[in-house]
Amino acid sequence: MSPNNMSKEKTLKIGIIGSGFTGVSCFVNIIDAFLSKDILNKIEITFFDKGSVNGRGLAYSTRCAAHLLNTPSGTVGILCNKKDHFKQWLLSKLKEGILNYPDIDHQHPPREIYGQYIEEMFELYLQKAVLMGINVNKKKEEVTEIGSADLGYTISTAQSNKLHFDYIILAVGGFDSEKPALLRHLKDFIISPYDEDFNNKIDKVDDVLIIGTRLSCVDAILALEENGHKGKVMCVSESGLLPRVIGEYNAKERLFITDEFIESSETISLSDLFNAIGSEYFLQEGVRPDFKDVFKTSFSPQKTLRYEIVKTKKKRFWQDSLYNTNHVLNKVWHKLDIKSKNKIIQKYLKFFLIYRAAMPRRSACKLLKLFEEGRLSLHKKPVSISFHEGLFEISLSNRTILKAKHIIDATGLSYCICSSNSDLAKNITNSELFSLNQWGGISVSTETYQSVNKGGGFSNGLFVVGGAVFGTDLVTNLIEYIVECTSKVAQTIAKNIKEEAL
Repeated sequence: MSPNNMSKEKTLKIGIIGSGFTGVSCFVNIIDAFLSKDILNKIEITFFDKGSVNGRGLAYSTRCAAHLLNTPSGTVGILCNKKDHFKQWLLSKLKEGILNYPDIDHQHPPREIYGQYIEEMFELYLQKAVLMGINVNKKKEEVTEIGSADLGYTISTAQSNKLHFDYIILAVGGFDSEKPALLRHLKDFIISPYDEDFNNKIDKVDDVLIIGTRLSCVDAILALEENGHKGKVMCVSESGLLPRVIGEYNAKERLFITDEFIESSETISLSDLFNAIGSEYFLQEGVRPDFKDVFKTSFSPQKTLRYEIVKTKKKRFWQDSLYNTNHVLNKVWHKLDIKSKNKIIQKYLKFFLIYRAAMPRRSACKLLKLFEEGRLSLHKKPVSISFHEGLFEISLSNRTILKAKHIIDATGLSYCICSSNSDLAKNITNSELFSLNQWGGISVSTETYQSVNKGGGFSNGLFVVGGAVFGTDLVTNLIEYIVECTSKVAQTIAKNIKEEAL
């Protein structure tokens, strides 16, 4: 299905589902693409989001000063080809005295500031849209279905609205995962660490269980600590591993994991990949990495965290190289065979993520203090979760039973569409407009990010970006990656409109 031929008199309608960072990035890139190609069509853009339509999304709506930007500030600009735009914005605001944050870490400022940046950029581009004659609507409605129409597509919402669009962009970070049916309705089961009111639901002396041990877990711990919580915090996940710690970042040129290395290979084996990583590490550190040590989990979480903090006092050149592979990670992924991809997802991905999605040193120091006070513990291999006599209980494989009055789900959104019980996820699973890859994400063209339909062709004009395409791409939540993908979407839409006008 192709969007219909457009005359300048007809209003072209674009629907964007999601108004967090990914949705705003789509909008910014669309406006820039339309400006650069001098598109004069009558255009209407409509945002749909069941939460606030302000651009911050879930991750950057936090007001907790202890929630820091985990990614180096010089890499997260929202403008295409201007990675350092946010950092320049931040330094400018600090110099002007507009931001009042004493002792701020320029590399890892509070995420609330990044939320302000996104919101400000959103407003700036809304003004640009008005000057271009583009009408922008914001609907605080939950999308339940994406359907086909004679010309274009339809969006249906939980509020019983059904609207027609020429182009639709699914720009959500992921989907709500199915919570344990027995527990999700209980008032002390907190479904997200970003619930603004969750600290008010927890007495400061109560013990707390947290499901998940990655960055969302760190955020939950820091929010409790910021609020003066004095009870014990027990964190549980399959691996029982915390994110590693990021030191001072300086972009490093890569000599082995390069575009040339990727493009010169018809396929890339795991052996090729590990050799390239080893060579890159040797170039930066002067020694070969011991991958067995990387995958070792025998050290206690407290000992590992202390070691990581000490290491960040000096330059970690290998870390700089790792963060400088953002734009090639998915190119490597596309060259791997299915067997290698399965092995990465099943065995290596969790280790990669604890190194790649690391926490700032300041956050790590706060967690270490809690470990030393005996108020924080990590546990692995949960077997079951239950509720008994007013307490949540998590049973571990070693037969230990952890108990607490409150439980926080810090596992985040699900990238596997099939594991979500949301109406939209069910619609996508069954729709002819979409097809799922073997890892549960949506299949798309990696050139345009148009959806692959069940017949194997493309649903022209229907785009998917962000966490929902996991499996098609490996790393789908990096800001730099999202900006690149949304730029491809915007350029494709602009090109189609130009061609239709001929």
